[in-house]
Amino acid sequence: MKNPCSKIVKPEEAYEVWQTIDGWFTTYVLRKYKSPEAEAKDPVARWYVCTTTPNNKNGEYGDAYVTHVKASAKKLSVNPLTGKDIPLFIDWEQRFPIVWLSRQDLQEAGFTQTQIASITNEDMKQIVSRMEDSIRRDDFEDLVYIQTTMVMGEDHEAR
Repeated sequence: MKNPCSKIVKPEEAYEVWQTIDGWFTTYVLRKYKSPEAEAKDPVARWYVCTTTPNNKNGEYGDAYVTHVKASAKKLSVNPLTGKDIPLFIDWEQRFPIVWLSRQDLQEAGFTQTQIASITNEDMKQIVSRMEDSIRRDDFEDLVYIQTTMVMGEDHEAR
């Protein structure tokens, strides 16, 4: 995955804002050096930040360890400099599997155990790939719309 927070921004546009419980230190995350996946695996991952205090409203700029910021502060949902919600970063390219297949599915489709036993994992991948290719785009978009609308409706009803 790409790093959606690699560009340096101003504190008013911070990717995240963290504040100590007493409100003394406010840390604005201005750049993340790694993708979320790489950052999660790196115990010494760093962010480029601006940290302000009541005595230093302009803040100090520099790198901070992610683990230190997270351990000593809570994440804010609103940027105190602008009063605006901090947008969530969504990976628009993240893919979710639509078709999967098990050998049990093949048995339920009428294939014998002998036939199924002759199918390798590579064969299974090829079958799934062909199934994905055979889904017509128009039908797919209709299904996405219908199922998403249903989930959103169920989610909103539950609230």
